[in-house]
Amino acid sequence: MDRIVEKCSLILSDPTTIRVKVLIRRGCEARGIIILQGSTGKDHIHLLLSYPPSLAPSKILQYLKGRSSRLL
Repeated sequence: MDRIVEKCSLILSDPTTIRVKVLIRRGCEARGIIILQGSTGKDHIHLLLSYPPSLAPSKILQYLKGRSSRLL
């Protein structure tokens, strides 16, 4: 069985990077999440978050990724 894997990449340009940062910041504020540190690369984002124990890490990422992709 052969598998073909296609890599989808989004290059974060300056205007897009700024917009993503704003969207993630607003999403975190809405859920009571504090961004301790963050950085952006060409095609990815790193975040160090402080969040309430009632939120699961997977749900936080699901919420932030879904929200930012819809609003971009």
